[in-house]
Amino acid sequence: MPDPLHRLCALVTGLDDRVRDAVQSASGLTGVAPDALATIGHAPGLRVEDLASMLRVSHSGAVRTVDRLVAAGLVERRPSAGDRRTVELLLTPAGGRACRRVLDARNRVLGDATAVLDPGDRDALAALVDRLLTGIATRAGADHSLCRLCDPDDCTAGCPVEAGSGAAAADVAVSPTAGSPGAAASSPPRSAGASSPARRGRVATRPA
Repeated sequence: MPDPLHRLCALVTGLDDRVRDAVQSASGLTGVAPDALATIGHAPGLRVEDLASMLRVSHSGAVRTVDRLVAAGLVERRPSAGDRRTVELLLTPAGGRACRRVLDARNRVLGDATAVLDPGDRDALAALVDRLLTGIATRAGADHSLCRLCDPDDCTAGCPVEAGSGAAAADVAVSPTAGSPGAAASSPPRSAGASSPARRGRVATRPA
């Protein structure tokens, strides 16, 4: 019997390629820029260092991506109301529209891929995907890079990444090594925007 893991790898690779092509075509952006749009829309007020963590790029790479988005009129930098030394990232109205195109393109690819499934199969797939995501997030700890192309409308109830991250945090809290210097070093810093329930379920932009 063929190993299902090999086929799962092919499925993930094929979906990633098609989503990548679709979101770049929909936004007119390349590289991680479409992901950055979706991430900032998901967590308005994100800092560049948190964006870098979620995109899994260097700080300088995130800065260059933000520079491109600012120059294109899609993102703005704004001093934080709580700390003027901190710069927050927000979508402009044009950025909000581009973000919606990115997410719609992603949805079309995934919809086409799952169209071969009947409703029962789709329900079973949804349950399995949630279990897999929870497991990945539990092992990854506070790494929210899984969320970088998420649609915030899907995160209003029962997010498996939040569930997994919460489980990981609970494990660290009770671990005898939780206080050691290396205990928190293995996971990227958790984004304030990604972890705030108040910031979920919407794409925020500055006023037009």
